[in-house]
Amino acid sequence: MRFISFMLLFFSMKLHASQVCQFELYGTDSMRYTDSSHKPIKEIVVPQKCSKFKILFKYDKKGKLPSQVMGHNFILTKTTNLKQASQICLEAGQQNHYIPKEANEIIVVSSKILLGGGKDDAKEETICIDTRRLDPIENYTFFCSFPGHLKMMRGILKLEKKVKK
Repeated sequence: MRFISFMLLFFSMKLHASQVCQFELYGTDSMRYTDSSHKPIKEIVVPQKCSKFKILFKYDKKGKLPSQVMGHNFILTKTTNLKQASQICLEAGQQNHYIPKEANEIIVVSSKILLGGGKDDAKEETICIDTRRLDPIENYTFFCSFPGHLKMMRGILKLEKKVKK
């Protein structure tokens, strides 16, 4: 009986830890980032214990518009680089999902494809952020680089502040 209790505790701790270092983010036909309950998301806080943080990026199941019309992606950049990052993404064009093919200093991390509600569109993607590459004093912005989406589909990603003892 103790063994079963220990295993249940162990697995619940493991599940809890993995849930803390990831976040489900949805793109919707109404040009919003939301959580699974459709609450708008404007900020993501990464716990300080996470050296890797996953964004489980999904196209909202209610969405029906194809990616050519209402595609969504996830781009992370320093807030000071937002204008330059959005320009680089637009220049990459629709054929590249508005995501530059080449690595660059401006974009910290991005999704690889546009998600959409069309029959043949990808519906989800996992984006892994190496938080050791993020500067804790820097401000970061995540956004959708599909044309016309930047104003409505963006938010702040920040590292949880370390608590002084």
